[in-house]
Amino acid sequence: MSYRSDPYIRVTKIVLLPFDVEHTAEGLKKLSTKLRQLDGEIRIVMEHTGMFWRTIAMTLKEAGFYVSVVNAILIHNSSDNSIRKVKTDRADAMKIANYGLTFWIDLQEYAGEDETRQLLKIQSQLYERTATTAWILRSSCHATQNDSTKLLIT
Repeated sequence: MSYRSDPYIRVTKIVLLPFDVEHTAEGLKKLSTKLRQLDGEIRIVMEHTGMFWRTIAMTLKEAGFYVSVVNAILIHNSSDNSIRKVKTDRADAMKIANYGLTFWIDLQEYAGEDETRQLLKIQSQLYERTATTAWILRSSCHATQNDSTKLLIT
């Protein structure tokens, strides 16, 4: 995205169409190089979903880019006026880009989190996932035991 401002006119546009980026150190380095070749002010807008955004956000932030990480619900609710519900990575990328253009001035820069907080969040998510899996396994074991008990009684 690029942005140009004068006292009366605000011009914003998408300057790159969606493209794939390898989620590796080399892939992120190539992305950084590609972004550095663009003219004007660059703001990188990304959704706060899952775990994969964190590495990308930190890498681009450390490379000196303005990175804004936005809750996916805000992006979804900002332009959900289409009759068709297209759900592809490219459509999502365009929706995020348009959100960035619409809220360019209001985008908050990603400040990062301290490492202890990140580790605690990851540990909490892993614990919840493990506890849920254990509950499912116990439930299925009890169901299996009840079924085998019925077979023995009959």
